[in-house]
Amino acid sequence: MRTLTDDTKATLDGAAKYYAGLFVADHQGGKFTRDWVLKQFYNFTFKDEFAYMVAAMKQHLGPAALADFEARVAELPPREDAVFAELLEQKRPAGYTPRKEG
Repeated sequence: MRTLTDDTKATLDGAAKYYAGLFVADHQGGKFTRDWVLKQFYNFTFKDEFAYMVAAMKQHLGPAALADFEARVAELPPREDAVFAELLEQKRPAGYTPRKEG
């Protein structure tokens, strides 16, 4: 289990603004398309960061971009909770509390 620290939240808030800008710009023919942004979201290491980023990014999108973002996030293939739990155990990020066995 993990509680996001204030430093982690501040970093994620900055990332949300950055990704929102790229999502809105949608540089077709370039690297930073809406699809690229969603790949970054899918590849987040921690489930709590994914949830935080989705909520934070929504605050920076207008109605049309928000609708598209929500539709695309809903289509992301789910990652197993066991994968996230293992990554949390391996990486032990700030705010992490080890699980108690039993």
